[in-house]
Amino acid sequence: TTEEWKSSELGLHPIQVALQVSLPELDGAVEPVIFAGRDGATGRSIPLQGRISVLATRALKWANLRRKTRAEKKLAISIFSFPPDKGNVGTAAYLDVFGSVFELLKQLDKEGYNVGELPENAEALLERVIHDREAKISSPE
Repeated sequence: TTEEWKSSELGLHPIQVALQVSLPELDGAVEPVIFAGRDGATGRSIPLQGRISVLATRALKWANLRRKTRAEKKLAISIFSFPPDKGNVGTAAYLDVFGSVFELLKQLDKEGYNVGELPENAEALLERVIHDREAKISSPE
């Protein structure tokens, strides 16, 4: 019920996570939001106004994003780094992470996205990432 969910430290039951979050994500849903709960006595759906407001705001933001030009959109690329250290940035078994990211950046630039100044090659991209001033938190350097 909605009351059980609100008072629970667990949040969603694992079965609910699988059915209401994980499976929809496999089908392509992004950013799932639970916007209603179940009444314990009647079983009917009870809207959660705060969640509905979040969902409506998010829908408006997605609609505004659609209207922006590619150059106006802000993109982010996350590069795996575990354990967190400069020696582990972009590590992935048998994959050329920085080569792939470099090719992706070239394609995005070609399609009109603002990717800034592209490095000369994948190795230069790696060096730029490793030596970025903002990337020095908890770094041995």
